[in-house]
Amino acid sequence: MNASFPARLGGFLIGLLLNVLAASVARADSPCHLTFGWTSWEPYQYRTEDGRLDGIDLRLMTEAARRMGCALAWEEGPRSRLMARLREGRIDAIAGLARTDERTVFGLYSHPYREGPNVLVVRRGESGRWHCRTLEELAGLDFRLGIILGAMPSREFEMMLLSGRLARVAVQVPTVETARAMLQRGRIDGYFDGALVLQRLLDSGRVGGMEAHPLSLPNDAYVLFSRRSVTPDTVGRFDAVLDGMAADGSRDAIVAAPYP
Repeated sequence: MNASFPARLGGFLIGLLLNVLAASVARADSPCHLTFGWTSWEPYQYRTEDGRLDGIDLRLMTEAARRMGCALAWEEGPRSRLMARLREGRIDAIAGLARTDERTVFGLYSHPYREGPNVLVVRRGESGRWHCRTLEELAGLDFRLGIILGAMPSREFEMMLLSGRLARVAVQVPTVETARAMLQRGRIDGYFDGALVLQRLLDSGRVGGMEAHPLSLPNDAYVLFSRRSVTPDTVGRFDAVLDGMAADGSRDAIVAAPYP
């Protein structure tokens, strides 16, 4: 009799976690080394209570690197600083980014590897106060929108920001943690964050007083590689591995797995 799906999934995840641990140790004899920048952004990228790196993106990147025969290193930092380091070629890649025209000047994008819609986060009970279904409508409101440095929730968002159509509502903030604090203190009226990120925060009870507004920005997540340190051939190999993971079901299994 064939094993049940939960049993097969459990076996796959155990094997995957062993591969994650093996691939996370950079070996001197590895022909390929990639340094990824990461920012705490549960459940995609974060450090567990016992100090381990984990998350959907980290597991996906580690499995992709294992299949490529690449050793990985991880560098933590705010998204804006990591982007500057990638531009200079001091780190090789950042996962979990929206595709923007501005970044193609200094970076090479992978194929999209997961969906990650972003929602407008507002104070609890205030969704009904802000009547908007689109970014254009939001830009016409008396609204203070936190713009997180180095983050672009969608391509439409980027185009409106660069054209100045969000200038009336934009309030620059350095990090998503700052945006959350400013929202709770009434210094901004909202900011964009991942739908799954917000749900995890609310479910954990670590933050409160917030909710998702109906305004959502559909978005695919990409890996951005530095043009200074990564060749197009390496990006092509990475894309082939991502496509293989989508075809064999391992990508969806990683995304659907439980995360501590």
